[in-house]
Amino acid sequence: MSGPAGQTNRPSAAQARADVVRARRTTERERDQLLMQAPVGTAILLGPELVFSLANPSYCRLVGRSEAQLIGKPWVQAFPELADTEIPGILHHVYISGEPHISTETRVELDVGESALQELYVEFNLQALHDLEGSVYGLMAVVVDITTQVRARQAMERSQAEREDLLLRAESAARAKDEFLAMLGHELRNPLAPIVSALHVMAARGDSSTEREQAVIRRQVSHLTRLVDDLLDIARITRGRVVLKPSSSEVADIVQRAVEMVQPLLEERRHRLHIRQPEVPLRWWGDAARLVQVLSNLLTNAARYTQPDGEIWLDVRQEAGEVRFEVRDTGAGIRPEVLPHVFDLFYQSHARGADRAEGGLGLGLALVKNLVTLHGGTAEAHSDGPGRGSRFIVRLPLRSQAPGKAAAAPVAHAAGVRPRRVLIVDDNRDAAQLLAQILRMEGHETREVFDPMEALKVAEQLRPEVAIFDIGLPGMDGHELAREFQRRFHAAPCKLIALTGYGQDSDHARGAAAGFACYLTKPVNLEALRGALGN
Repeated sequence: MSGPAGQTNRPSAAQARADVVRARRTTERERDQLLMQAPVGTAILLGPELVFSLANPSYCRLVGRSEAQLIGKPWVQAFPELADTEIPGILHHVYISGEPHISTETRVELDVGESALQELYVEFNLQALHDLEGSVYGLMAVVVDITTQVRARQAMERSQAEREDLLLRAESAARAKDEFLAMLGHELRNPLAPIVSALHVMAARGDSSTEREQAVIRRQVSHLTRLVDDLLDIARITRGRVVLKPSSSEVADIVQRAVEMVQPLLEERRHRLHIRQPEVPLRWWGDAARLVQVLSNLLTNAARYTQPDGEIWLDVRQEAGEVRFEVRDTGAGIRPEVLPHVFDLFYQSHARGADRAEGGLGLGLALVKNLVTLHGGTAEAHSDGPGRGSRFIVRLPLRSQAPGKAAAAPVAHAAGVRPRRVLIVDDNRDAAQLLAQILRMEGHETREVFDPMEALKVAEQLRPEVAIFDIGLPGMDGHELAREFQRRFHAAPCKLIALTGYGQDSDHARGAAAGFACYLTKPVNLEALRGALGN
């Protein structure tokens, strides 16, 4: 369209500006409509005073105020309780500079009409709003309530702190208990020496008028001495200070020594003891004195819980590379709910009378379990119930040669299993060291470590052909360690064997997924382990 002189009719600059303003207002209305429906708290603040022109429902719910309480009010009037916080300064800086601000995990205390301020944790994002000339005319605030997440994290942190505190207290209590047991044992032993000496003097004088009294004192001193010895042994074991002194011994000799120790109690209670041993003599490599202690404790336990004139059996046999000892009696038996706890330290069955006349301190069976475990064996308790007697079974690896002699003619090599470089990782030092000792006796080169991170360092030097991992390791469990081994040493593959107390089908599946070639459960079956090493 042209004018009279052929000039084109164009809108004036004022009209163009008005069109831009109308378009901008339309855009802002559409923006505000969208913001009112936003799922997060959103507000628009205008002018230097930062007056609320919009506060959507989410924002109102978050701050505990209605839309009527906010619209048309400057921010500082709407939230006087926040006037002395850092937030007004942040709002002012964004308005003056035009720079956005993102705040994470900010703690605020809001007045929501209750007796006390309400604590909230929020994240907020501030963006400056610019006019056509680029000047800041307001702010858009987006606020997210993260109170639930923060409190959940704080609860976890408190729980972790409490757990660490409990662990420290437990460790401190364990140390105090061990120190007390050691001190108590020594203090109890001191008065026993003169009592025993007095008995010797009385016997030397030939004072026959007190023979019965001497016999009573001798039996009770023997009983008390056994309690003190057990108490000290438990203290040593719990501190990891028991040192085994292995040697090659005839099993029949060990049985005889154990029976001799318990004979006075058997005679006192008029028990009949039946012993059955293999016709072929067995030689066993281990701490003979400790095995005597194990068997005498089992026989003593049977004698105490069997009524006078009862019967006790001690059966010894060889089976599957192990020597098996079974002590059986016709005594009081064990209730099913008690069976899982009979080897627990200081455990007392509620079936005992208040005077506990037939029982001890709950040391003997705990000591049996610990000493057998130190030798790489197992101890089990069985009973058909009250009044039906008990059975205790101990199984120990049957080794007949000293490590030095065994190394000259290794069993594994003789059986067609070539010696391997083996890394053993177990945070139970006794278990790791004993297993390493067994494998060295069979010709393998072994290293034992007790920490998974240390295992990675040792493996760099040793380059093991086989690695045996416990699963319940501290810091990094056996599955994680297996995956890390495969990542680091894929160029020189290492056969991974799991040796753990976790034995369910799901545990085996997890082990296979982690890369274990074999998954063996504790206590280790030596034949199965030999097979795993040889494959």
